Amino acid sequence: MLTRVLACSALGFLATTWCAGADEKTPEKSPPKAPAAAAPTEGKPAEKAQVKSEEKQPSVTEQEAEDKASPEEKAIREIVRQTEAAFNAHDSKQLLTLFSEEAEVISAGGQITRGREDIQGIFDGVFEEHPEVSLSIEVESVRVLGRHTAIEEGISRITNSPDSEVELSRYSVVYEKDGEAWKVVSARDVPLEEAVNDHLEQLGWLVGDWLDECPEAIVKTRYRWSDSRRFIIGEFRVNAPEEGELDGTIHIGWDPQLKQLRSWVFDSEGGYSTGVWARNEDTWVVKLTGVLADGRTTTATHRLHRHSEDHATLESSDRVIGGVLIDDAEPVEIVRRGPAPEALSEVKQ
Repeated sequence: MLTRVLACSALGFLATTWCAGADEKTPEKSPPKAPAAAAPTEGKPAEKAQVKSEEKQPSVTEQEAEDKASPEEKAIREIVRQTEAAFNAHDSKQLLTLFSEEAEVISAGGQITRGREDIQGIFDGVFEEHPEVSLSIEVESVRVLGRHTAIEEGISRITNSPDSEVELSRYSVVYEKDGEAWKVVSARDVPLEEAVNDHLEQLGWLVGDWLDECPEAIVKTRYRWSDSRRFIIGEFRVNAPEEGELDGTIHIGWDPQLKQLRSWVFDSEGGYSTGVWARNEDTWVVKLTGVLADGRTTTATHRLHRHSEDHATLESSDRVIGGVLIDDAEPVEIVRRGPAPEALSEVKQ
């Protein structure tokens, strides 16, 4: 059954794990080859949305990124931990040691506060107004630019009291090296609306037509923005000489509960799947779970490596179908197939 085309990917992403799974085997039979973003906030930043309070869930690749980090990146991540600890201890003096003398903090509403003394006033005001306030920081990326500059980006969560809702915002921090120590020189909050769009914009390069062609199948996929730009919507068709055809749809968007990018896939045989996305520079790691039309569950891990605007590589591992572990797949090359016609239906031609 062609539903197995999605079994190992459990995502249907570009439907290209078909070629990736050429060597997979189960004890029962050989299924077809599976197709193949830390600054303390002001405490009351403008336009931050309220979400239900919950324990921080690190992104899929957070530990992987730290394990592979350079000494400079590890130093930045240590400052993030110090920021959380000092903020949650309501120690504004300790927080100020992490900032340069001329540092600035820019609120989500655009208000700029410069200099350590005025920045300390922000922290003192927050701690006085909210005696139980706490901060949680999720680092999405650390980029070291040359020898003396670094940029950190991620998500901050402020909880004014144990029973209050979480205030979620995106942030960007610029560091400069002062002697042997990194110091915050600029910390900016981004309104949630912009944060959500920014999360999805990182996958905007997918929009257009893509092709994977191998001995087992020809796979065509088209992605477009939804009218609200809240989702990237894809349609795919797998044409396999020995298995027939399989169609499917893909939605990729920001999950406000998980605080991560998420994807939803439905195929024409009745199978479905979901994926949770996390980014490490030009690689996206997708943890996948799905259900086949026959009821069997599937899981897998995809790593999507972007090489250029028109070229990506997909790797599939940790693949399980109905409790049976499948061998890792060979990498699949994915290429853009030219200007996208306006009509989505042409993806099926």
